[in-house]
Amino acid sequence: MLAAFEIEKRIEDLNRTLPKTFGKARVFLLSDFYSHLFSLNNHNLIEAYSTQYIELYIESLEKYTPFYQPIEDSENLIKVIERLKEIRFLEEYRSTLNEFLSRIIDERELLRRILKGEKVVSSNEKRLSVPLIEKCNGCHYAVVESLKIRISKSRDKDSFLIIPMNQEVEKHLNEQIKTSFESAKRFVGKYYKKVAKYHEVIIYFDNLCAFYEGNSLGIALTTGFIEQLSLLYNLPYVTNIADNIVFTGGMDKDGKITPVTPEIIEKKTEAVFYSNVKTFIVPKEDEIFALEKVKALKMKHPKRQLAVSGIENFNEILNRRDLIHYKKQSVALRTVKGIRNNWILLTTVVILLSVVSFFIIRDIDNNPATSEVKGNVLLL
Repeated sequence: MLAAFEIEKRIEDLNRTLPKTFGKARVFLLSDFYSHLFSLNNHNLIEAYSTQYIELYIESLEKYTPFYQPIEDSENLIKVIERLKEIRFLEEYRSTLNEFLSRIIDERELLRRILKGEKVVSSNEKRLSVPLIEKCNGCHYAVVESLKIRISKSRDKDSFLIIPMNQEVEKHLNEQIKTSFESAKRFVGKYYKKVAKYHEVIIYFDNLCAFYEGNSLGIALTTGFIEQLSLLYNLPYVTNIADNIVFTGGMDKDGKITPVTPEIIEKKTEAVFYSNVKTFIVPKEDEIFALEKVKALKMKHPKRQLAVSGIENFNEILNRRDLIHYKKQSVALRTVKGIRNNWILLTTVVILLSVVSFFIIRDIDNNPATSEVKGNVLLL
């Protein structure tokens, strides 16, 4: 009875905490619950409570990865999954648990190779990525989040949408988005004089890891906005972010890069270290803390190569060819893109020309295609 009471108390506490958690924080909370359940060595209790959070656990495991943290942090999670898939009451989930287990073990091995200094191919190499912090019950979990940006012209106002986002965008993040977008428009405006007054901007996060707040996405957002605007306006040169780069740091309206705290930069550096990232761009004021953290982590993994570079102003990024690539578009390619981007206008012109041509040809045509005889009269 005492063990059952203890489990019920844990469930009560979890039910208050889980709605406020995301990503790895939720996975580890649920793993700890199951670990405690298994530690009781009570077959009846294990079977009775094993279904308590199984669907939420599976949902959370779908996006879980052993990256961004020490390898040993995933050991307990793997043991929990192995134990769960053997419980007869969870037979319907066994196939899914096996798939997750196989993927997590494969990713853990990939991370092990990266830490040994081996070159591996990662699906995140060409993505715009940022390190972010998940907060839960006083604990912090750092992850590297990738995002995509889409920009189109708008008629009456600027609009910014974050997907997925289940609540109102936090104030500082909202301000940073607007500041970064205005900076990106000014940059593109130097090369294209007809930049629209208003735009619709959509920011897609590949994984909803937490409720995002703060302005540490400033560098990444400005870089991504410039990249997409150069494509939208079909500039002679388009910008592309180099592979395996992660950015952190806010940016003010003058392009100055603003720092985060030493504690936060250390946690973000650790997340980047346990990934396939090759270069970590940080605010200049935070560079020393990031370098010290890398030095400490390399005591355990001396072959892991991670370059840390501090910057003071956003222009430093634009002037570095190891971070931003400027690719010239051929005239033919720009023409094709211009036609594609203005297909409505082109279609309208083609229709109008077709109509005008029809009437002109009809009026001057002296070789009719049909004729008709009425009495002694030939009608053409």
